[in-house]
Amino acid sequence: MTFHLPKLANRLPRTLHPDTSRLLRESGAWAHERLEFAYDGDHDKIEHNLGGTLLVPLSVPHADYQLTLVACKFMNYLIGIENSLVDKGGLGGSSFATREVFGRMMAAPLSEEFGWLRRRMPRAVWVRFVSYMENYAYGFTTELEEWRSAPYRDYDSYMRERRSSLGVRWLFGFAEFGTPGVRLSQEASTHPDMAAIHDTAVDGYTLINDLVSYRKELPAGDQVNLLHHLQHSEGLTLQAAMNRVCSLIDATEDTFIGLREQFTTGPQGTDPGMRAYLDEIGHIMTSNLRWAAISRRYEEHGLGWDGTTAGTMTFHQDHAEFVPRPERAPSIRTSPR
Repeated sequence: MTFHLPKLANRLPRTLHPDTSRLLRESGAWAHERLEFAYDGDHDKIEHNLGGTLLVPLSVPHADYQLTLVACKFMNYLIGIENSLVDKGGLGGSSFATREVFGRMMAAPLSEEFGWLRRRMPRAVWVRFVSYMENYAYGFTTELEEWRSAPYRDYDSYMRERRSSLGVRWLFGFAEFGTPGVRLSQEASTHPDMAAIHDTAVDGYTLINDLVSYRKELPAGDQVNLLHHLQHSEGLTLQAAMNRVCSLIDATEDTFIGLREQFTTGPQGTDPGMRAYLDEIGHIMTSNLRWAAISRRYEEHGLGWDGTTAGTMTFHQDHAEFVPRPERAPSIRTSPR
């Protein structure tokens, strides 16, 4: 399966945490020690999934080391939960059973980290962080119990549901607490425009996620992916579906930048560190584009494409191969919806 990928607009900067190597090393050792239960003791699987941890240094590059290490453990842990719960038959096919198991898992290996965060986070920040975690628990279990037995209806409903199930929102809590100088007021944090900014960031992350994970999910028959929907529900070719998703990535990035500028120049934008916080949300939004290019979790040698260069991508059964090429002359591309 060969198709063209364009150079994306890339209007948001990308930064990596300065202590990334140490963070990956220490959180990886923790995962091997504490997450055997989620992998039936298979340390090769644990090692393979450690690549997901790299998303954290790309998402919150300005947080201090200890907080970022806790976030890395959270990421490893949530990947472990996903790994152990994807077979809903193992939980009796019940949403109640799924939530019970999810709750028990969240209470054990990360209890020290939850305590550490609660003692340090201001109450308002802690309450928001917990709400983000609860949102993920709801979204993940709903997808597990309902989506995979009933196809989603359309683009809008798919994106709306993914805002909870993909597991991105909890990083907003680390961004708020970890970005130096940030002090969000209750008025700003609950403002409808802030909700729109958060939703837009998750949408951007979702679009990138579906593009970079599609090759791995395709042979597994995983249909919870926008590219699958565009081909099978809207009748697009793979190339047209890729064009649509890339257009949507650029359009969503433009929307985020516009909302950020509008918010920071309005009355709520005077909160200390507001611009720095929203910039960090931008890092979360685009983190998996650079991550996929270098991480081994989806592709043994990385995807190769990070949106900074146009070229030809070929999907093989077990790997992807990207060949950079100069951007071609403009062609007809499906407009974003």
